[in-house]
Amino acid sequence: MEHILSLSYGKDSLACLGAIKELGLPLDRIIHAEIWATDTIPADLPPMMEFKAKADKIIKERYGITVEHVDAGVTYEEIFLSCC
Repeated sequence: MEHILSLSYGKDSLACLGAIKELGLPLDRIIHAEIWATDTIPADLPPMMEFKAKADKIIKERYGITVEHVDAGVTYEEIFLSCC
């Protein structure tokens, strides 16, 4: 069985990551679900994109795990326009 943490980069999911390490619990993967406004514009504002990049580096250093950024393969724009 794989142990996977879904990371939102909020205080609760980052605290969960710290608790996993402190308690010595298993952790195999860390994933983050990206949301895209359009094909080229992420839904997150630039300061959040910068924070996530910095956090990813710290997570890799502290936990030895690369955060996997996944998406649904469809943008908010595509879903919005398909409803009309």
